[in-house]
Amino acid sequence: MDNFLSRADLLKEKLGPLLYQLRPSMKRNDELLEAFLSSLPPKYQHVVEFRHESWIDEAVFDILRRHNVGLCVFDMPGFSCPLVATSDFAYVRFHGSEGLYSSCYSEEELSRWAERITRLE
Repeated sequence: MDNFLSRADLLKEKLGPLLYQLRPSMKRNDELLEAFLSSLPPKYQHVVEFRHESWIDEAVFDILRRHNVGLCVFDMPGFSCPLVATSDFAYVRFHGSEGLYSSCYSEEELSRWAERITRLE
């Protein structure tokens, strides 16, 4: 983690939130999540992208909120994350509407997302 953060610091004012993407086979483990989030330095914005459906749960979102860590809201074929705020910022990823990393979003789709995001609290 120290090596990763030292490299991230090189971005200075251009550094945005740090994204931690879990592998799709990693099932929910609240204790492991708590331990990981507790180890993160608070001077950065942190985001977690869960890829296993077991993580998509209000209790997990509450753990993220306690640590002010963002939930990566994503849209991909076959699995989408609910639009939920868990930190003082939002982080949304568009992986593809029709095919993973192989499709563009139409103006209509982006407009619908924009409407949903503006209602996010």
